[in-house]
Amino acid sequence: MRLIFLLSILSICGLGGGWSAATADEMDRLITEATTGSYEVRLQALKALGKSGDMRALPPLLAAVKDQNATIRDQAVAALRALAQTLHGVYRAVAQWIRELLATLPSALAPPPPSPDVEWTRHVQHI
Repeated sequence: MRLIFLLSILSICGLGGGWSAATADEMDRLITEATTGSYEVRLQALKALGKSGDMRALPPLLAAVKDQNATIRDQAVAALRALAQTLHGVYRAVAQWIRELLATLPSALAPPPPSPDVEWTRHVQHI
């Protein structure tokens, strides 16, 4: 049951994409609008990218930080802050869930302890 839940979480996250409800087509559209759209379209696309929780939003947001227009730059910075906040929450929650899952696994499933270094073992035997 927990494994199914974890797989669901990872699927939603896109294995590194954050909590992205946007499809690939939607993200492609937002990225295109953020880079080539009119002023108003770019502002809206940047805002949506910041809320997307999708790592694919990072390159266009970083590019927009260098834009000539101060309002575009400000929106890009705000979007980066929103993206960082979302990703922090997602990965923190998933990491905590994995730690809790690992704590419940029987010791038989735990990886074996590392074997001692052969040279170290020989050195100790000669002392």
